[in-house]
Amino acid sequence: VGITSFGKGCALKGDPGIYTRLAYYHEWIDTIAEEPEKPTSMTYTCDNTLVSCGCGYNYVQLTSSRIVGGEEALPNSWTMIVSLRQTSTNRHFCGGSILSDSYILTAAHCIDTDSPDDVIVAAGMHNKSDENAVIRRVDQIFVHPNWSQPEYLNDIAILRLSEPLELAQNSMLTRTCIPHVHWPTDIQDYPSSGTPLATIGWGHTEMDNHTSSPDNLHQVQVFSIDNNDPNCTRSLYNKEIQFCAGLSQGGKDTCQDDSGGPIFQWLGNRWEQ
Repeated sequence: VGITSFGKGCALKGDPGIYTRLAYYHEWIDTIAEEPEKPTSMTYTCDNTLVSCGCGYNYVQLTSSRIVGGEEALPNSWTMIVSLRQTSTNRHFCGGSILSDSYILTAAHCIDTDSPDDVIVAAGMHNKSDENAVIRRVDQIFVHPNWSQPEYLNDIAILRLSEPLELAQNSMLTRTCIPHVHWPTDIQDYPSSGTPLATIGWGHTEMDNHTSSPDNLHQVQVFSIDNNDPNCTRSLYNKEIQFCAGLSQGGKDTCQDDSGGPIFQWLGNRWEQ
């Protein structure tokens, strides 16, 4: 409970010893001597013969390590994700996910100034430079009619591919699952506060955006944050159509070039975007 500090003499009548009360210093001790939390690893396996969406070709192994502060994903564990590329340079600039054989889900701010000819979609790869990636052109872009900056409200868009993906023939391509929630009462509480989430992408893995982004797909575990948390309300413009996720201490997040990519929650037998 304490540390011997001082006293007047030794065992003198009327002069008790003085001790430093340890309970007062618990937080200070932890800031210096606390052992760093050891990362834990969880394996998520779903059977894509039983569910029609939300399952990768490989299982997911997600570590609570410190995308920023993330880890490389297992190859082919997130076969729902795609890379959006500039047609002229083949440079990756945003992520997306497979809605169906002909449609890709992404963020409006990724492509709101582009024409269909400016964008190509690369799918079915772990390494974004994979020569065997499935490439499709885009023939139409649907930006949400109420998309607006700078608040990033209704930041959602759908791309129609010029040629369908062969989902039935290619096990490296799978559809994402989207939620069906009762409107409007449940929407602003979905996902519920504290829900563990997984976000993935080929974006920067350091907070310094001047570093190059990784070639291999990365993943990071974050948690949904309560709409009324002060850290969230500073950034949130509309809690019905936006939500916050991350860690209160920072260090884990999506970063530049991750925009448009999915963030998932595990439903027990599949991942839902």
